[in-house]
This record gives sequence, C-alpha cells and structure tokens, in this order.
Amino acid sequence: MKLYKYTKRKYLDKMIHHENLRITPYKDYSNQDRYGDKIGDREEGMKSVYNPDNFYAQGPDDLPPVARQTISMVPGAKVVSINSVHIYTTKFPECHIFSASSSLSAATHESMGGGYDCCYEIDDADQFFHEISKALIQAGYKIQKSETYKKIVYSQKFMHYRHENVEMSSIYLKPEKYKDQNEYRSYWKLENTEQQSIDIEVPGISKIIREVEIPKPL
Repeated sequence: MKLYKYTKRKYLDKMIHHENLRITPYKDYSNQDRYGDKIGDREEGMKSVYNPDNFYAQGPDDLPPVARQTISMVPGAKVVSINSVHIYTTKFPECHIFSASSSLSAATHESMGGGYDCCYEIDDADQFFHEISKALIQAGYKIQKSETYKKIVYSQKFMHYRHENVEMSSIYLKPEKYKDQNEYRSYWKLENTEQQSIDIEVPGISKIIREVEIPKPL
C-alpha cells in the first residue's frame, strides 16, 4: 500500500540524506495551540459511550453489557430506571505514532492547514513500519506493543453504546471534520520512554520513499 507524508523540507532532507526519521508522541496531536485546529484535536485519543434512553433493570443481567462495567447492582435488587447514563470514557495510552495519508491531492494538503511545503510517497507502508520497528529495537528501545498502518475512521466520539464503532480503539477515531486528510496511523508503545519526539536513523528508509510534488489547487 502506498501512502503520502506531507511534511516540512527539513524533515524530508534528513530522511533522504541521513535516513533519519521522527516519530511523535501521541499526546502532541491534542495540542491545538502548537499545531492549530487543522491538525490538533483536543479530544485526540478519547472516546465516550452513553445510553440516551430509559431502560429498566431488575438485576445485573438486565443491564446493557457496557453498562455493567460502571453500574453496580446486587443480585435481587429492585427495579431501577436509568436515564441518559454516561457509561464510560476511554483514553488511548501513551505511545508514539507516525501518520500518513492515502491521498495525494491539493484538498488533502489544504485540509492539514497548508503549512507543509513538501511531500513524499511511501512505496510500501508495511515495510516502512517494520523498518522503523527494527531501528527502534536496534537503538535499544523496548516495544511493548505496536501496530502497522490502519485507516482512521471519521466518526463522532461521543457515541451510543450500540454504535457500529463502539468497539474501535480510540486511536483510530477522529471527528468527521478531518476526513479530507484520509489518514492512516501506526503506533509503538515503548517501555520507560519519555513522551518526547524520537529522531532515529532507519537504514534503508530512503530506498522506499521518493519525493512527489504536491498538486496545485484547480
């Protein structure tokens, strides 16, 4: 799968000439003050689940499955009416991510605020991910968990407990206003690592990328 990374010239030059790449702490993507509202999302990584309707429960087995996590009812309890209950909010744990887009277009570039002055094509996204993972291990980082590129789903983050995306990890959910970015993400959860950007040499990475021109608006 090919992906496209919109970036700044200084980072692309580092990749081409020094095979040096930066992965970013996930928490940084919630920083609107730094990145603006085209990139920054204050609710990045969060997901809330609720039940908007009245329901009646005579015991624990009558509660919706996700409600059992937060509502305690002893066996034999009397009938309880629950209305518009906020069931839970989750936040994805600290990790580092690398994001890219499946789209090379003026609209995608503009959706990111237009602040990037260059773009490169990733010829094989899975190989790109595995080369980064290998470089992290060789540099002494311990990877607790990681996942190769997955497509972002653009959806509401405050959702009914029966919503089709309720089981999806919050790292892959973003509001619909970002949908023109056509984003894919990979992540690495690293052991005992400060949540700061990591610049790392990735041998051979320059061979699976190439600079491409950002299309001009029509």
